[in-house]
Amino acid sequence: MHWLGVSPEPLSRNHLLPDKNDETSIQEAARLLSMAIHDALSPSVKARAAEVAERIVLEVTTNLKVGDFTYIFFVWYTI
Repeated sequence: MHWLGVSPEPLSRNHLLPDKNDETSIQEAARLLSMAIHDALSPSVKARAAEVAERIVLEVTTNLKVGDFTYIFFVWYTI
């Protein structure tokens, strides 16, 4: 999702679970996680996500037929 601009860059495994249990590694992992959360909540990412969502809605609504809406509602309702 990062390549679409709708999420921050993925964290690597050692950023989520540091290999070393020392203070420096834990602080670095916490800093990168905090930056990822900050980026995910940024206005630019939210704006890009809204733009992508709008394009998807336009694509779906222009390519669906009336029967498709009935099927989608039925599937949604049975969940």
